[in-house]
Amino acid sequence: MNWIWFLVSIICIGIIILGIIHIIIPLNRLWSAIKDIDFNNSVIDFTKVEALPVQGTSTIKGITLQFKSLQNILCNQIMEVNNVTDQSERDGLTNCYNKKHLDKVKSSYETAQNFIIIFIDVNNLKRMNDTFGHEAGDNLIINAAKKLSFWDKYGEVYRMGGDEFMVTLKNIPTQKAKALIDSWYPTVGVLNRTSDGFRCVLSYGVAEGRYGSSFDQIQKLADDRMYNMKVAIKKQFGEPMR
Repeated sequence: MNWIWFLVSIICIGIIILGIIHIIIPLNRLWSAIKDIDFNNSVIDFTKVEALPVQGTSTIKGITLQFKSLQNILCNQIMEVNNVTDQSERDGLTNCYNKKHLDKVKSSYETAQNFIIIFIDVNNLKRMNDTFGHEAGDNLIINAAKKLSFWDKYGEVYRMGGDEFMVTLKNIPTQKAKALIDSWYPTVGVLNRTSDGFRCVLSYGVAEGRYGSSFDQIQKLADDRMYNMKVAIKKQFGEPMR
């Protein structure tokens, strides 16, 4: 009789092991992957669901596959929403950010250790439009935006409307920002049209804010400094202020 009890014990242990392998472990992995998804986070991480092995009983395998399918659908829908949102926050002509995006993020600058605003004006856009037409003026704006793409890896570039752009930098030391401006402006400060020699100068003004500073006030200060530079350049070349 002892051998019967021994055989029964072996069978029971085998059933328990199989249950652990095919039911408990797969269910635990599935639950762990699902409960770690934070839908309140701005970036939803589905990494654990993607990495789930399809194991266990047929029912558990089916549930796992359904969750993987659901994850793919959610990722695609999130990407579509993000693409629509991103396009609505960009200028149609230059693909720079627009004021809608700025309104959404400006408070994050006010809570940064420091932030720097570079306000930029494309001089002589009106002359370009009047002399060569609005298509030429649009090309000038596009060309200016390409020159400003220098700043994409350091901060954000905005088209504020018309011939005005703005670069925003966050948590970059003042001296580093100054060095970047010194290396950037001499190479792109003047935009030349090779076909007719028309010269267009970029004027800019810089202002820095600290934690708790008003973004709007720092922006106005940068705008005022840009205007002062624009006046000086206009006087230098004997051009009218328009």
